[in-house]
Amino acid sequence: MPHRDLTPDALDDRLRTIERAIALKQFECDCVEALGHHHLERADLGWVLSIVAGTAGTLTAVTEGKRYSQHSERASTLHDELAALRAEKEAIEAMLMI
Repeated sequence: MPHRDLTPDALDDRLRTIERAIALKQFECDCVEALGHHHLERADLGWVLSIVAGTAGTLTAVTEGKRYSQHSERASTLHDELAALRAEKEAIEAMLMI
């Protein structure tokens, strides 16, 4: 989103806002990835359980696998958002150096 106010103070304010957004987005990404790994581990356990318990284990594995996929897709989206924020941060830092 282009900014009309290109004064150094406005750019500094925007830079601080972006830095906070990056920190929050990184935290969110870390949490989503941790949840994804949790569900992946549960899916693996479900497949082991399917050997012993049959359908119940398979159902667990498939359900947890789907949850892992959802978290993985969300993490990918968050990484894209992080990249955009970092690019904007670099652009503002470049403007401040001029």
